[in-house]
Amino acid sequence: MEETLRVHEELQWANEELQCALREKVLRVLKVSANPQPFTQAIMEEQVPPHYMVSKMAPYLRMGDLEVHLKTFRAQILIL
Repeated sequence: MEETLRVHEELQWANEELQCALREKVLRVLKVSANPQPFTQAIMEEQVPPHYMVSKMAPYLRMGDLEVHLKTFRAQILIL
């Protein structure tokens, strides 16, 4: 019984560590995507077409099915 409790506590600790690491990674990804840096000055100076609409889709965070994410993105682009 003690062995089972010890293993349970170890697994719970490991799970908490993984959740913390995942949270930190997601926050880093969101921070980077919220503050993009220009590749060149020419890109930043380019005129955006007046009818251009920005996608409201969340970035892919390597959680879930990539194919579903891409299909959703493509469908949204066709609508815009």
